[in-house]
Amino acid sequence: MSDGKAFTPFEPSDKQLAVLSVFQAAGYGCKVADACEEAGITARSYYFWHDNPAFSKWWADQSNRFFSLQIGRVQSAVLASATIADAPGDPRAQKLYFERNDKDYCPKQHAELSGPAGGAIPIQIVMFGQPAPAPDDETNGDPAAGI
Repeated sequence: MSDGKAFTPFEPSDKQLAVLSVFQAAGYGCKVADACEEAGITARSYYFWHDNPAFSKWWADQSNRFFSLQIGRVQSAVLASATIADAPGDPRAQKLYFERNDKDYCPKQHAELSGPAGGAIPIQIVMFGQPAPAPDDETNGDPAAGI
């Protein structure tokens, strides 16, 4: 490093590990104040720890690892909710999951289809097995006008 100090990995304290365990046991679905109370610390301490960039990085790494380990379970639940009648699930959550985790689900680039010189795509109308007649002045281009 440029300051001449050796890199030392962050070592969490027992209290920091305790509050992490509470969050992970709840699947990160709890309030900070409740998790801190269960772990025996104040919410103020928890937020103070996040002022330390090394702690914040460690915390983010731990939560990312936790969620990475849940991918298989989440994929199974999303698949079940999308394919089994009356299975619990929210289509919006399924869509969000696939948008974020499946690179082929929702391509970032869309190709626009257009006709010659970027104009409309010509459509040939077939009536009773025969191509429609070319537009003329009497029908104003409406192939059904003569029927």
